[in-house]
Amino acid sequence: MTDMDAAHAEILAEYGVTEIGENKYAVTGSTGNMYTVSYVGCGDCGEGLWECDCPAGKHGRNCKHLTRAINCFRELANLHGWE
Repeated sequence: MTDMDAAHAEILAEYGVTEIGENKYAVTGSTGNMYTVSYVGCGDCGEGLWECDCPAGKHGRNCKHLTRAINCFRELANLHGWE
């Protein structure tokens, strides 16, 4: 494992995010429940559209699981130089 791989894994662990499929991630909630956060495409404004299967997410509201996953991906983007 390279230093970059180790840093990548550390960031995922820090945020409680695990990749479970293409554009699908398991995110650990504050009570230990696992929720699935999915990237579902780009909106009209060019921003990514995300969904979570938690109770708030099922009603189309943003939730802390989405926020956690997006913050994790931002940190990974900084690590890897992704745009």
